[in-house]
Amino acid sequence: MGLDVSLKYCADRAGELAKQTAAEEFSSAAWEKAGQYDDLSDAQRETVREATKAYNEQNGLDEWGCSNAITSIEEDSKFYPEHMFKVGYLRSSYNSGGINSVLERAGCLSLYDIFEPADGEYYVTVNWAEAQLRATEAIDRYREHLSGEMAGYDVMRITDFGNGGVMTDAEALVAFQKQLESHKDKPAGFRSYGCREGDFYLDGITVCGMIPNRGFGGGMFLITKEESKPADEDFYLQALIVTKEMIDHVLAQNDPENYFLGWSA
Repeated sequence: MGLDVSLKYCADRAGELAKQTAAEEFSSAAWEKAGQYDDLSDAQRETVREATKAYNEQNGLDEWGCSNAITSIEEDSKFYPEHMFKVGYLRSSYNSGGINSVLERAGCLSLYDIFEPADGEYYVTVNWAEAQLRATEAIDRYREHLSGEMAGYDVMRITDFGNGGVMTDAEALVAFQKQLESHKDKPAGFRSYGCREGDFYLDGITVCGMIPNRGFGGGMFLITKEESKPADEDFYLQALIVTKEMIDHVLAQNDPENYFLGWSA
């Protein structure tokens, strides 16, 4: 689960979105008129589906009621063609490794800060010139972070919500041993994980500090350290650069006002 951001284009966005809304209303009314779904026969359900499909076709929509005039754009980056981020597609998982979480912990601007979507809004209108300025600021601030004394440091929250766990030191070592044995043949990418028994880093992590959590959940904050690498090799910096590349692409078009984002969270 996570945030998916896709670049869209439509010369008549308002009109096409109105068509989609009308299709949703038509479909809802058709199903409501047919009766309770569980009480319908397969033939009755198919009748409703066919009617909805025909309505969508007549109005320039696909079988799901999405406008054929709204196009999605996705191209490889000129700078990092193998990167997960594309000119037209951005993503942030909801875990601590998602770019939004990483940037917020580093005191930098996240994707939410750059594009400023309204709460609950799927189709996001963007002031592309202002977003370009914020993306530039995000890159500069994150580069500064990567060159500072906190480069490589991160924080891990260890909480206690009263679920699972063990009671003694000895039980903790036994639980860890079971994880070692069950993952001894796993490749490196599968030896750091979380499960019902806890969080495990079987190849080790460097912990430089342990700070009590006085907030919700209690437990500890662990300050971790990874060996630093050249800034230009950093996944998240590259992601920000591709994000700005996407904005630059839109602003280079003759009609940037017809570009918008699909914001699926």
